[in-house]
Amino acid sequence: MFNEVRNLLANQRIDEAELQEAFVVLQERQFLFRSHSRDKRFYNLIDRYPGIFESGLQLFGYKFHHSHEHGYIGYTPSHFVAKMSISESVLMFTLRLIYHLEKEYRSNEDGSISITGSHLIAQYKELSERSDLDETSTRFYDLIKLFQRKSIIRVESEKNEETGLPDITILPTIEVLVTPDFAASFVKNLRERDSVEADSEAIEADIVADNLDDAPTGEQHETH
Repeated sequence: MFNEVRNLLANQRIDEAELQEAFVVLQERQFLFRSHSRDKRFYNLIDRYPGIFESGLQLFGYKFHHSHEHGYIGYTPSHFVAKMSISESVLMFTLRLIYHLEKEYRSNEDGSISITGSHLIAQYKELSERSDLDETSTRFYDLIKLFQRKSIIRVESEKNEETGLPDITILPTIEVLVTPDFAASFVKNLRERDSVEADSEAIEADIVADNLDDAPTGEQHETH
């Protein structure tokens, strides 16, 4: 990797600072989109030299994702255990389920799906049988802001006049973050733990490499 970077800098006059900046931004944002103005410069640089960034991410135990079809570049940890609150875990799973069920007939050109905030809350309640998120919950807004920072969703700045909540766009990155195998593992984990730790603020969601690597054909578009 280091020789590759050195040769690239010498032969093509690439500014080392630009490579470093792009790598730092990618680490911070996790996913960069070709169509997003704030990401475009970094996306284009990584798109030109994906091998360098893939090698660099592998040093940190990350799996590189590069979807030309949906226009994003990003990474997921290959082996990790993430501690998430129950509401965080279930909301992410809810987003993935909505995406899986609705992408075939209502997806946008970039592979995203637009839904109302009220639809997300309704699906969350139906899936989890929990009442900790509702239209007036500050926790709901905290969670969607968190998922927006992680490039899982995009939240409209204005509220929908009918629902009183912002509309939400589920981004195609949800497919590489929450695969069907992860979903099965998550449900098993939740069933085993929830009866014992129902009053706990956090659960451990065991997300292993197999869950991230085994996305079915057509759900993960990746080039290296």
